[in-house]
Amino acid sequence: MVLRLTTAHSSKPGTVLLIEGEAATVKSNDISKTGKHGASKCRIEAIEIFSGKKKVIAVPGDTKFEVKGQVAVEKQVEYWDIEGKKMIMRVF
Repeated sequence: MVLRLTTAHSSKPGTVLLIEGEAATVKSNDISKTGKHGASKCRIEAIEIFSGKKKVIAVPGDTKFEVKGQVAVEKQVEYWDIEGKKMIMRVF
């Protein structure tokens, strides 16, 4: 499996990212202008794929995330659930 990365600044709605160890679909990404002290800031709202929980994070625009590019609504996935921790193993 090839590891793909994207920055917070370039994360678009519908993109599946790995946020805090959980796969989540980006719903919105509000980007602030660069300020006096450097990089722009991004406020990303995402929904976890497995639990449906909403996550809101604020990070610098150059923060990197792993992209789960193969995962999409119309796809099927094989996942393992080990003691409450779910992990995607294959995408069909």
